[in-house]
Amino acid sequence: MLKNYVSYLKNDVNYSFIMFKPDAKGNPEIFDLVNKEMKKQSIELFFVYNCILDEEQVITLWENSCCSDFVLQRIVVEYLKNVEVIFWIVKGDNIYEKTKEIKMYIRGLYAQNWLKNALHTPDNHEEFIVSIAALADFESSVRNNKKNEYEQKYIDYLDDNKEELLAVVQSFILEGENWIFNRIEFPKCKYRLIIKRDCINRITHFMAMLHEIFPHYTIEKCLLLTEAIFEMGQYHIYESDSLLDVYDKKRKCIELHYSASILPKQRAV
Repeated sequence: MLKNYVSYLKNDVNYSFIMFKPDAKGNPEIFDLVNKEMKKQSIELFFVYNCILDEEQVITLWENSCCSDFVLQRIVVEYLKNVEVIFWIVKGDNIYEKTKEIKMYIRGLYAQNWLKNALHTPDNHEEFIVSIAALADFESSVRNNKKNEYEQKYIDYLDDNKEELLAVVQSFILEGENWIFNRIEFPKCKYRLIIKRDCINRITHFMAMLHEIFPHYTIEKCLLLTEAIFEMGQYHIYESDSLLDVYDKKRKCIELHYSASILPKQRAV
């Protein structure tokens, strides 16, 4: 059905879609609330499209956001591939602004985390066209985002350890925020090496840095440290009773373009 409308939809900037993610599918309240918000915004439901996404379609739908990062791509793909999702093809004036407003409103009420956040909508008509073409199994426009040699080396390592990465990703998806907080360790040593959230631009690149300096760190620990920094604003990536040891690790972080600070272990009150 969708294939019959692709050319038509591509030529009209008043069309977009609202995608209901797997975590929204079983909640009729979300569908009812989206419908009410659409009526308020004078948005028309053109048709409903149910489908099971494959890996390439998932990557295409998020190619300019989370799927441009290798590790985040693996998380998103494992969450969304081979499960049924629902698309509402919708029409209205200023459709991208209006659907984004609805998306953010629903997420504010129902989002469990950055992955299980109920809805997805395209940001603009170009993204809509690429997404619709992918859903209709037309030629994909997945881009090969260039990585520097340092990050690519770590991606090759992850690719060589697919089973370990998959196990970590599946645990992360299944447990949600508990995956992080159940694994957080309180410092035991005298000095801690702290990284702040604003230092991290790319998840995979930061994990590559951790792997380079701490080759004994597992894939799970590298992802945990990264996610803990994002959730808590800052977190220690290393601790030692030797200040010289911690300074040495800080120097290596700086060489790899990550600023870090050293804090003493907080005393119990």
